[in-house]
Amino acid sequence: MKSILVVLDGSPGGRKAAYTAYDIATRTGAKLIGAALTGLQRQADAEQVLKEFMTGARAAGVGVTGDHFPSLADAQLAFQNLPIDAVFIAKDGLNDQSVLVDWIAQASSPLWIIPDQRDIRRLLALYDDSPAAPEALNKAVDLSRRWQIELKLLITKQGIPVEELLPEGGQEGIRLGLQVSLDVDPESLFRQIKAEGTDLAFVGQPDDVQTLRELCQGTNCLLAICPALKSS
Repeated sequence: MKSILVVLDGSPGGRKAAYTAYDIATRTGAKLIGAALTGLQRQADAEQVLKEFMTGARAAGVGVTGDHFPSLADAQLAFQNLPIDAVFIAKDGLNDQSVLVDWIAQASSPLWIIPDQRDIRRLLALYDDSPAAPEALNKAVDLSRRWQIELKLLITKQGIPVEELLPEGGQEGIRLGLQVSLDVDPESLFRQIKAEGTDLAFVGQPDDVQTLRELCQGTNCLLAICPALKSS
């Protein structure tokens, strides 16, 4: 990761997203970009939240910048020329649906939903029918190799050799668990995440907005949603 955009919306869980961002940035060398959304909080509160975020990042030894924006859409536009590798937001920050709508409309990088602060020791990648499923798997494999942590691969199609799904290097350097299942509605996915003790799950963006909202609200682990490619 080179840059992480962190949504600072003033929600109670916002600090969890910030602390997780500090941790991931430290482990990847990424630069943090704070986006204090004035559309969701008073200007004075946004200024204070941004100040605290930048102070915390510097204390963690992480490169940081930031500014105030009316919405996530405005922040994404402002930094569209930067290599934004992920957008972090606290789970309770999605109580305002406009944030999710903004990401859907302009997303070019994964949206990480942060329900709490935790150590990342187990990864899960869902390989389903979504167009972004290969990208979700690639990112999960990359982190599994970099951090030497376990990866569980949940495939929803039978008869696909796992070797054909994995990026260059195959299973080299990763501890891979494999499960094939045709039952991947949101509730069954939540059960799988809980049963595996998953800390971070990578999934492709669902076509259905309601399913996406259920994923965002129902997960109890960090959830990285990889967006579908925009047509040119």
